[in-house]
Amino acid sequence: MLITISTFSWAITQWFMVWIFARQGGPAAAGEYSSLLSLLTPVFIVASLGLRTIYLTHHRVWPLRTYLNLRFIGLAAGGAVFLGAALLEDKFTVSLILAMVTVRTIDLVIDIYGAAIQRQERLAWLGTLGIATNLLTAGAVAAAVLAGGSLSAAVGASALVYLTFLGVYWKTAGPVDQDVTEPSGGPLGGAATILKASLPVTISQGIAGVAAYLPILLLGRWADNALVGIFTGAAYLITAANLVGSVAHTILITSFRTQFFSQGAWRTYQRAARISIALLALVLALIPAIVYLGNPVLWFVYGPEFSLPSTALLLLGIAIIPIAPSYLFSAVLAVYNRFRVEALIWVVAVTIASTGGVLLLSAAFDPLNAGMVIAALLSWTRFFGVFAFTRQAAARIRTPERPPVREEQ
Repeated sequence: MLITISTFSWAITQWFMVWIFARQGGPAAAGEYSSLLSLLTPVFIVASLGLRTIYLTHHRVWPLRTYLNLRFIGLAAGGAVFLGAALLEDKFTVSLILAMVTVRTIDLVIDIYGAAIQRQERLAWLGTLGIATNLLTAGAVAAAVLAGGSLSAAVGASALVYLTFLGVYWKTAGPVDQDVTEPSGGPLGGAATILKASLPVTISQGIAGVAAYLPILLLGRWADNALVGIFTGAAYLITAANLVGSVAHTILITSFRTQFFSQGAWRTYQRAARISIALLALVLALIPAIVYLGNPVLWFVYGPEFSLPSTALLLLGIAIIPIAPSYLFSAVLAVYNRFRVEALIWVVAVTIASTGGVLLLSAAFDPLNAGMVIAALLSWTRFFGVFAFTRQAAARIRTPERPPVREEQ
């Protein structure tokens, strides 16, 4: 439960930072931060090399030191790539670039120590640390902004919080290598095995990271920071829809698995389809509210500069419609063990959305509308992909193999 609360508190903290930057610095400040974040996140996701997943799941257990050393190498490479790309742009301040690199670097070192705590099954403590980190980060950023500090100072304040908690994570991780089954082999012992296992995870997570920030990433290449900031404020509705879908995925995946083994693949697919139809209808019914109430809400939350044309709000609603249902079919695909399909779907969705976005923006299409079209192309392509592959797999899988524990019972 605390892990779930920690995840939500992280998402709220990320939104809070954009909100307070928008309230104090206007659309340009929110846009500069969001544009940099859209560039930084995919780069550092790839640089993280999927090491947390491998540390928690690999059957061969290498020392934590190996994972830390690989993480430092990945961070050095990712930091160099990000700095090179960000410094080539003339709309970002050097101090903000360095502050964001610092925060992400510390965060990803914390990530490894968090994995060590998780492997010890100290989930309550891990959730508590996450919640405390997020709350204090929000407080430090707010204090810096209200004291008249710049974006860089606010992000730097969050870096100090992360640095403090890095010490806490390191101190409380405890004797993490008690269950090591492989000889250390030096500072990078087992690196080749770990990297081989992490490659598909890195690719999948990297593509998902690009997808999450694709509209902002493309918009930032054609529009100024102010327009990106206006788009980002409204686009947090998309983030909220993704959170709802993620929670539904987590809640339903176990019952989907149970139904799969008791009633078969087709019945499981039919149940997911019924729930998805209900979700589609619910969000569709909310579109008039998004169009007619969107601007009053945006004005109240962010300020009058963040208003959107009705067309952009309509496209935003269209983009949101299939997001939560996509997570349901994704959960069923996981139950069917069609893991590679998800990565393939993301590749296709990112390709289609990127192509459409580049064509629209190159043709001087309204940037805000173009951003919403990119988001809609991404969400609908993913939805049709997971729906089609789930239906196809359900038709082919006739008799599921029951897990051994069921057979023994």
